[in-house]
Amino acid sequence: MTDNTLPTLVFVYGTLKRGYGNYNRILKNTSQFMGEAVTLQKFDMLDSGFPVIMPNDDGNVVKGEVFRVHQIPVLDDLDRLEGEGSMYDRKEIEVELKPDNGGKPELAKVQVYIGCPAWQRRRRTNPLWLSEDGEWVWDLGRGHYSLDQDDDDED
Repeated sequence: MTDNTLPTLVFVYGTLKRGYGNYNRILKNTSQFMGEAVTLQKFDMLDSGFPVIMPNDDGNVVKGEVFRVHQIPVLDDLDRLEGEGSMYDRKEIEVELKPDNGGKPELAKVQVYIGCPAWQRRRRTNPLWLSEDGEWVWDLGRGHYSLDQDDDDED
């Protein structure tokens, strides 16, 4: 069962990050950006037309963003978008959060959407690229997957 205790921290790594359509649609005016974060747990990040993370002890950490959500309807919107229970499961994990206010990095418990194994078996997926520091980073800013969000070189 997912945790609906409010407020709650939500870790996002794909189309819910700032600058993407689902952020503008769901999080922009309803949540507080807390900072960038990296998962402690290792995952594979797969491409299904959008990013999906799957636990894998031999994988890599995932880089993303953390938002504080204060309202159940926002969590409900996130669950609907992510197909909670059929495409993704919302789980609690720990991340290293780099606060937006420039404070010292800290460990935080967050909710994250992880691909459901049964759904994953039905989908054709491809692994995504790793950044140079070994973190999964998803970015379609220029119409392709970037190795790093700060990468300004053209492919």
